[in-house]
Amino acid sequence: MLIGEQPGDQEDIAGKPFVGPTGRLLHECLEEAGVGRSLCYVTNAVKHFKFERRGKRRLHARPNAGEIQRCAWWLGGELELLRPDLIVALGATALYVLMGRSVGLTKERGHVLPAASGTPVLVTIHPSYLLRIRDHDDRESERRRFVGDLKSIRDHLDAGRSVDLLLANAGRGLGKGFLEQDFAEARRVIDTNVVGTVYLIQQIGNQMRARGAGKILITGSIAGFIPGSYQAVYNGSKAFLNSFSFALRNELQDTGVTVTCLMPGPTDTPRRTIRPTSPRSASMP
Repeated sequence: MLIGEQPGDQEDIAGKPFVGPTGRLLHECLEEAGVGRSLCYVTNAVKHFKFERRGKRRLHARPNAGEIQRCAWWLGGELELLRPDLIVALGATALYVLMGRSVGLTKERGHVLPAASGTPVLVTIHPSYLLRIRDHDDRESERRRFVGDLKSIRDHLDAGRSVDLLLANAGRGLGKGFLEQDFAEARRVIDTNVVGTVYLIQQIGNQMRARGAGKILITGSIAGFIPGSYQAVYNGSKAFLNSFSFALRNELQDTGVTVTCLMPGPTDTPRRTIRPTSPRSASMP
């Protein structure tokens, strides 16, 4: 679970966290660190966009302690619902709401600390800091350091874990013509159905192969073998998973790791017809 400061201008308009320039940078850095973005839950400590208006522009203004505390209830609800294995505090505001004033960002950056709830907290900067660095060399140096911090996510979650059975089941679609879809939404379908699934399989699959034992069940679909009009991206993603599972099964022969592809098909659903018997009533046979 990654916690930032507050929504920016684009996030406030979209109603979603980390979808602007800072979000794109975070996505890139997570990928460089080997952490699948689709496996992360992202949110903000403060839920509203505090800004100063300059003409038509809305410029970011730092939330004060009272505003942070008033939003702490909502963040606490998210933490209680999700119960994450690891929290990543992106910047001073997130660190303050999680750990209080006694913990400093500069001193603890890159360290994993125990929160009051017992959930470990990884301390690092907010990625918007990188966008404010003007010198190219300094910016690239800080970016590499930030990616190094994010690699601790994978290291922490992998430590001491052993998975015997992996159920790689992810699937969502949009249900309308491809050219009418918002591409960002189509990209999220691909990230969920393909990128996140394949990333997880590679991480867990390597552990299984090293142990010489394990079972992987991938949810493909019969939809991967038929044209997917109005579900083109979904059907295409399932065609990829079908093919991927067959290839992976062949690669892992004689390793002790098995790969199975589950391909659900259409379900015969009884239909009922409503026939009007009068302008004000209808019966269902």
